Amino acid sequence: MKVLANDGIDALDIEAETDEKDKESTLKSPSVKGAMPLEYDEIQPDSQDDDRDKDEDASGYRTLVIDIMDRCGYFLVESDPIACCLVLSLIDEGVRFLSQHQKQLLPLVARMWPELLPRLRVENRAIVTGTVRVITTLAETAGDFVGDRFVESVWPVLQSQMQSINFGADAKSSQLTRSMLLISKPHDEAASDFDAQTRTGNKLSALSGTRKTQEIRHLLAILSCLTMVCQQSETVTRLVPEITRVCSKYLTHAAPREVVEQTLELFAALVQLNGDEVFCTIAALADWVPAAPPSARFSRFEPDAVQRFYRGHLSGLSGQTTYCRDNASILMNRLLS
Repeated sequence: MKVLANDGIDALDIEAETDEKDKESTLKSPSVKGAMPLEYDEIQPDSQDDDRDKDEDASGYRTLVIDIMDRCGYFLVESDPIACCLVLSLIDEGVRFLSQHQKQLLPLVARMWPELLPRLRVENRAIVTGTVRVITTLAETAGDFVGDRFVESVWPVLQSQMQSINFGADAKSSQLTRSMLLISKPHDEAASDFDAQTRTGNKLSALSGTRKTQEIRHLLAILSCLTMVCQQSETVTRLVPEITRVCSKYLTHAAPREVVEQTLELFAALVQLNGDEVFCTIAALADWVPAAPPSARFSRFEPDAVQRFYRGHLSGLSGQTTYCRDNASILMNRLLS
């Protein structure tokens, strides 16, 4: 009995020891690691390596783009217009790719700027238009970094180019040539459409269906560039009077509709910089009559006082300002609304 009793006790001790060993082995088993916190998981080093690889790949792409654009600067002097326009298009795409990385973009712009400016003075209008579009993209992405340079070196060139663009007999003749290629409406129907458009106060008075020549494409690119620079940089505030007076003639009803619409967008951007200067010019073009003084304490102005001011303000404007009255009135209503 004693032996049996001793054996039974030893057996119980052995079973207890085996249970403890099983628990320890269970705790040490790899399956328990799944319940441990994420920061101790073995997958984390691999994810960190993947993120590091992605950053290295993105940095490598940026370095490659910068290298390509630096090399494109050497081909800007290419005499072939097609090759030069392709290079300008490639530069435009590269600037957009680097728009979120100012540390790499701004030094690149500083290096390319001296090589880009001479392209504004070439005789080929397609190259000039492509260069203006690149400057527009630079103004959109670099802001004041380009605004300072625009005031000093770009605006004088664009101003001289815009002063040589007029809409008159040439625009009418191009429209007539274009109309020969289209199915024209009867004269009475076309006249009624124009009269209805003129009588409607909310519709622009402009030419529709005109052929978009290189000159018009060039002008649209310049107006778009001026709009973007005014929206992105406050350093061009001192140019508001000059830009307003130069671009006022593009409100004429002899201009294509795209030109008038882009001019209205430009004036909306100019108002944000110096609304007083723009208001005086647009009021004179629209022949706007101010309301009577709200109180008898204000001295009444003479009936022709406003006209004298308008004549003096418009004396320096080139072109026939009377043709701008309809579109200037629409712009005036937008400013006052």
